[in-house]
Amino acid sequence: MSGDLLAAGGFINLQPQVLFMAFNLFGKKENDTPAGHFTDRTYMSTAAKMNGCLQLVKDEPGTLFICWFADTARDLKEFFTRNGITESCITEARYVHSPMLQYKTAVFAEHHPLHSKELELVKNWEQKEIIVYSAMDEPLFKHFG
Repeated sequence: MSGDLLAAGGFINLQPQVLFMAFNLFGKKENDTPAGHFTDRTYMSTAAKMNGCLQLVKDEPGTLFICWFADTARDLKEFFTRNGITESCITEARYVHSPMLQYKTAVFAEHHPLHSKELELVKNWEQKEIIVYSAMDEPLFKHFG
């Protein structure tokens, strides 16, 4: 049910092509972007997003959350620790290397403002479908809002 808003969690599931267009409004068209590579889970608030991340790691303990920014990593680690989840399942993108992805499912805790940075990081990953968590109250959305 892509594009639906689920009232319980304030979750919006955007189709990858729609989201790519939303984040590339003013940039040049990237014809070689693989369709379906990123799947977005967009929430109405950061609090709802963090609860969604928490639920995912409880349901799938092999999840590794990758944050583009140190503030996001810090906030998510604090939230997970308060809720009894180890912070070892969270890292910053600059520290990601192939061995740490073995036996893990990589999930982005946010988008990078430059889609090309996301594509560059994942280009050699075995995992082809990557979930990205976002919130409508994050700076990237506010900039386009």
